[in-house]
Amino acid sequence: LTFGGESGNEMTRRGLIDKNLSNERYLKNCGYLQKYKIPFHTGNIIGLPGEGIEEAFETARFNNKIGVASARSALFWPFPGTKLTEYAMDHGMLTSDYSVEYFNRGIYPTVEHKDIEKLKVFNSMFQFIAQWPLFESVARFLLKWPNNAIVKFVAVLADKSFWFAEAKFFGLLNLSGLRYWWHLRQALANTRRHAAD
Repeated sequence: LTFGGESGNEMTRRGLIDKNLSNERYLKNCGYLQKYKIPFHTGNIIGLPGEGIEEAFETARFNNKIGVASARSALFWPFPGTKLTEYAMDHGMLTSDYSVEYFNRGIYPTVEHKDIEKLKVFNSMFQFIAQWPLFESVARFLLKWPNNAIVKFVAVLADKSFWFAEAKFFGLLNLSGLRYWWHLRQALANTRRHAAD
């Protein structure tokens, strides 16, 4: 089973994302999944407007608390016309005006954060922290130097080390899975090229 955890902060989920689910409800229903041995994967958003590195840690800890088998995070990416994007624009968090026209041309502005470099590194280490809370102290130590090449390399290794477990969870350890992975890599490379242009 896979579903959106979005944020470990209940107030953010309810107020900013309009996902009216309490922490208690997550804990109760995920408890049923654990009881009946149904593994589950969550998708999470870090770097939401107004959130920084501490909220990202809170989201990772929440994933551990609900007992995920696998978890993934992504940095907030504003989609035009959504309430979150409007909120980010109203609060001066977007680097430019943002409309469907920008999106269709492959221009993807990012939300401005004081913790953006830390959030990028944290994003690669999210699964480690969600699986093993003891890794949080290591991550906090490494995040003192988010632009350091060695720290970035460790973060990439952390991210890649979960590839096998995640691929197994989603049933991608076969030829179709390899094709999907290749297609995804190509799509990400194209997105990076557009961002660089």
